[in-house]
Amino acid sequence: MAKAKFTYTFRRYEKKYYITREQAEALLNKIGDHMTPDEYGETVVCNLYYDTPDYLLIRRSLDKPLYKEKLRVRCYGVPKEDSVAFIEIKKKFAIIKL
Repeated sequence: MAKAKFTYTFRRYEKKYYITREQAEALLNKIGDHMTPDEYGETVVCNLYYDTPDYLLIRRSLDKPLYKEKLRVRCYGVPKEDSVAFIEIKKKFAIIKL
């Protein structure tokens, strides 16, 4: 059996914004001359999230707790019977500054 590789934990920050189709097109037109998609730019990513029968994970998540976790299976590309899939436990926690 192959030994699993582990990565160190890091902090990732995300800011997400809702934009209209027109805003997205304007943004793409603006950056189009300066950026090109990388090798994964057109890749299909398929995610499947698991929860308990009573939806405990999503219910807790919607309450915006300091700590939350999700169980996800992810495949890059359209999954086939012999595709490689990744099982991930996503954890998020908030640091309270006093």
